[in-house]
Parts: sequence; C-alpha cells; structure tokens
Amino acid sequence: MAAIRPLLALPLVLIAHPALAQTPAERAAAIAGVEAFQANCRADDGRLWGVTLCGPLIVVDGRTGLAVATAKPPAGSFAAERGVWIGRVPEGMQVANTAIEWEGTLWSTVRLPLPEHEYLRDKLIAHEAFHRVQQALGLNARDAINAHLDEEDGRVLLRLELRALTAAATRTDATADAAARDAVLFRFARHRRYPGADTLEAMLELQEGLPEYTGARLALRTRPDTAAVLQAATREFESRPTFVRALGYGTGPVLGLVLDRVRPAWRQQLRAEGFAPQLRTALDWRAPSDLDAAVAAAAARYDGAALRDAEHARATERAARLVAYRDALVRGPVLIARAEQLYRSFNPNTLMPLDDAGTVYPTGTFSADWGVLTVESGGALLAPSNREVRVSTTGMTRDGELKLIGQGWTLELKPGWRVAAGARAGDLEVRAQRGNR
Repeated sequence: MAAIRPLLALPLVLIAHPALAQTPAERAAAIAGVEAFQANCRADDGRLWGVTLCGPLIVVDGRTGLAVATAKPPAGSFAAERGVWIGRVPEGMQVANTAIEWEGTLWSTVRLPLPEHEYLRDKLIAHEAFHRVQQALGLNARDAINAHLDEEDGRVLLRLELRALTAAATRTDATADAAARDAVLFRFARHRRYPGADTLEAMLELQEGLPEYTGARLALRTRPDTAAVLQAATREFESRPTFVRALGYGTGPVLGLVLDRVRPAWRQQLRAEGFAPQLRTALDWRAPSDLDAAVAAAAARYDGAALRDAEHARATERAARLVAYRDALVRGPVLIARAEQLYRSFNPNTLMPLDDAGTVYPTGTFSADWGVLTVESGGALLAPSNREVRVSTTGMTRDGELKLIGQGWTLELKPGWRVAAGARAGDLEVRAQRGNR
C-alpha cells in the first residue's frame, strides 16, 4: 500500500471496499464540493495567510473508497474528468478529515458525504486545507483536553462569550465594540475562575480555531447572509454535549472575524501575541474593580439567567454520569489495551473528562497493533497518556479466541495477541503472545 502518514493526531478509518457504489447524486455532490473549494481558494490566492490554500485535496467515501481529487493521487485508480480526478483509493487506506503525507506529498483529506449546507461544506473543506499548510506556517499546537469547559461555571462563561463574540461579529453599529468588550470580560472571568485555562484554551484555538476561522472566511466569501449563518453556527455549537475538545470550532470563526475588524494585522502577530489575547489588546480592555458585578450585568444582556438554569440542570445530570463511569471504568474490573500508537475514531462533542483518570469516550473506535476495539455504548476510558484504553468487563463473553464482547463493546484481536490476567485482581490485559513482540 502507498506510504501514508497522518500529520495530526486525529481519528483514522480503514476503507474495506465493500460491494457498494455511490449514487449519481452523491457523486455530483462530491464533485461540486471540490469545485467550490477550488473556486474559493483561487479567489483567496494566498491573501489570507501568505500561502495558497489550493493544493492536493481528496474527498473519499469511507464505504466504497470512491473519491474525487484535485490532483492525480499517487495510488489507486483515477481518471481526469471536469478538471478533477475521479476514481477509487487503495483498499486499506486510512482516511479522516485531516492532513496526510502521501508518498512524500502533503494532502488534505475529507470523508464523504459532505455536509448538504453549502456554507458547512465549504467551511469543512477549507478547514482541512488549512491543516495542510498549518505546520509550515508554524501555527500548529498540541491537542488539549479543556476539562474546565465541562464544569458549570466554565460552560456558562464560554457560552456567554460566544454570544457576545457573535454579536460583535454580526453587528454593524456602535454596539459591536461593546459586545466585543463583553466577550473579553467573560473570558477573563473564566480564566480567573480556572487558573491555567488560558494556556489549554490557546492550544485548541490555535490548532482548530484557526482552521475553522479560515474555513469560515472562505465559505462566507460570496454569501449575503453572513449574520444569519454565524448566529446559526453559534446556536448549533452551544447545543453540543460537551466543549472540552471542541472549543476552537465555536470561538475560532467569530473571534477571527471580530479581529479582522478591530485589528486587521492580527494574523501577522499570532506567533508573538497569540490568538484571543489580541482582542483584549485591540480594545485596550481593563479588568473592572468588581468583576462579579460586571459579569452579572453583562450576562443579563445575553439571557444569562436562563443559560445558568440550563447549565445547572446539566451539571446535576453530569455528576451522576461521572459516578457511574468511575464505578465501571476505575473501581470495577476492566479490560486494558495499551499501545504506543493508538488510533481513535470518535465524536469530539461527547467526551467527558474523569479527573486524573483520563477521558471517557462514550462511543468510539480504537485501533492498534493488537486489533480493533469498537465501543457503541457504555464508554471507554482513555488514559492521559493516550496510550491506554480500558472498558468494563462486566458481562463480557468470548466468541472464539480472537473476539471478546462486552456490554456495549467488541474487541477483535489480530492473530498473535491474547487476553491475560491483569495486575489488579479481576482485570484483564491485551498482550502479545510469545514470539509476537
């Protein structure tokens, strides 16, 4: 198979080429998405970041391996048609929404189907195109779990900030700057409440916020409904179950668009000054003498009372879920699988930090040299090192030598691997058989 190396620590999916085919509508939608990206990146012509976002891009159907590319892929079977390359990627190719090095060339990859809404479609593809050049620009950062954004106060202050940023990005009168100041206030209060949060948030906003802003800029290029689109995006983001790994997807576009207005050269100052801190600098913002009173007054402008009630109810339900996860995945008997390289496919909007024990993935797929662990319910706990995953063994059964089935999960081992007793009584561990090391 062609040499492929992911540039980002993102979920990968293996293509098995089942006997399925794209419908004509799916094929047309994929081509339209690629063509729209080509038009957008050519119109930008490198003005946004000083480098062109046009480059090797491939959108791939994970069910069939059928794909559309902007250049001829180095492997698979492709033919030129309508200015793009259409064909099928090699069986077993790893595909995700990410950037990869494929036979020595950097490619953006996007999984099909694309979003139906044109704005969401164009934003997604441009987002992944930025990931392709992000490292060369020196604007990448380590993935970070922002556990404080699963706490009641953290969520309230983030949602208030998002509403203020959205107002600042969509208003055209003097109240736009006032809303931007409210956004800075809410962020300041959140960072005061959670020491160290500024560093963790900066990582996510750099790694995913900048690509999301880039996607929004290109996708909004010719749209007359910018305000409505941004307001809808903020409402959708607020509805997500958790923000711990999704922060930049919400703040990136509106924060960047506000900075475009109040500090047009902000992109040139990113390495020196960061992303979000530049808004405070641009507004010459100063902390109020009575922070709590200022936050309360500002929150009233964004329906803060109803927001607080909703988050308090969520916090109560979350506390009960955390107890259940701790009982099942920390205190109870578990199956542990370790790997130096553990690939994950998951929904980043559902993750739940479990203090120092790690992060709960309510669903997801984990793969490594030992095989594939598929979690459909019940959750898996990923250690802070990202090299160990565990699931509850309660109710576990075997289906032959290489398949184990638990409550909501299935482990399919590769030949040469086995399950043995763990260090703690009742636990099990995945281990290589002798001679398979």
